Amino acid sequence: MNKSPALSGIHVLLVEGNHDTRRIIEVGLSQYGAFVTVVSSAQAGVVALDQMTPDVIVADLTMPIDDGYWLIAQIRKQHRRSGGRQLPTVAVSPYGENVGRAAVAAEFDASIARPLDVDGLCWAIQRLLDRTS
Repeated sequence: MNKSPALSGIHVLLVEGNHDTRRIIEVGLSQYGAFVTVVSSAQAGVVALDQMTPDVIVADLTMPIDDGYWLIAQIRKQHRRSGGRQLPTVAVSPYGENVGRAAVAAEFDASIARPLDVDGLCWAIQRLLDRTS
């Protein structure tokens, strides 16, 4: 097994409401070779998805106004309408395991809790991409 996740060439759409967390995730993913598009709201995430198709979406569950649960509902609704491939999604949660289960029940493919472990997030992305390829 590799000692680090292989995210080279992977396009990640990061939808995160907190400026500091956005920066930490963006830098961390970039260090593993990912190309990261960053937006700060769920609505901006929906707009970004109209303009591009990333390999994976990482979304904050607790954004103000429209949260990550709203975002995933919009993504899955669009997927069902278009018949396109379902994009792998990872929820970032401040609450731990209980919300992680709720995120998966809400159709996120994986979740990671805060305090954020960027290496853990990168491995979660790697596992999701391995499953979908």
